[in-house]
Amino acid sequence: MTERLYYADPLLVSFDAKVTEVRKAQDGFDIALDRSAFYPTSGGQPFDTGTLTASDGTVFKVTDVECDSDGEVWHRTDAPLPVGACVHGGIDWERRRDHMEQHGGEHMIAGAIWKLLQGVTIGLHCGREDATIDVTLPDGRTRLTEDEILDCCRVGYDLGFRTFVLQGGEDPFFTTERLRRIVSSIKERWPDCALTLSVGERPYEDYLALRQAGAAYGVHRPRTQPRPWRYSRLGSGAFCKG
Repeated sequence: MTERLYYADPLLVSFDAKVTEVRKAQDGFDIALDRSAFYPTSGGQPFDTGTLTASDGTVFKVTDVECDSDGEVWHRTDAPLPVGACVHGGIDWERRRDHMEQHGGEHMIAGAIWKLLQGVTIGLHCGREDATIDVTLPDGRTRLTEDEILDCCRVGYDLGFRTFVLQGGEDPFFTTERLRRIVSSIKERWPDCALTLSVGERPYEDYLALRQAGAAYGVHRPRTQPRPWRYSRLGSGAFCKG
């Protein structure tokens, strides 16, 4: 079983270890170490990347990390290392920090959802482009009331968040007038916060009304393609007209 160094020091970015096992993988080789600071995909947080440097200076890129049921952490590389070799591991800190911040923020949001709405978090995902939380609400509800949205913003503000995202997709319940009222209420209470909307495709005039109410940005993904996301200021022709 691999000694997982990040349990004792989550900020550790380099370490020394010894290769204990090597196995051929479909797209490279899986390397097991006696100790590692590489975080494997777990709990919705993606794996770390980085390097393993052999004693002769050869650098092996780590492109994937996973942990098996026996607690062994496997590091995917494009070339094998001999069993018993001493290596120096280095973590891609920018990637790790991004995932840590997303993961920590999601737990704070999940706690607020439980405290305010008795919503149970059933999954979360951290990614380079977006982060999501999957929640089940009492009685199978799939949307929040206006008062509940304001309560969530209040708790988020107290936790230090200064950007709120209102995401309703194509739900017809969230009419432009209802959204305008919610946006205005949020900006009246917390004027120093930025509001981003992800509320589907709407007429240009609707986005202008939401902009005038206080929303600053919009996120839009065209129906015909899964990527890229379009992110821009509300009221701009690029966003509103696609």
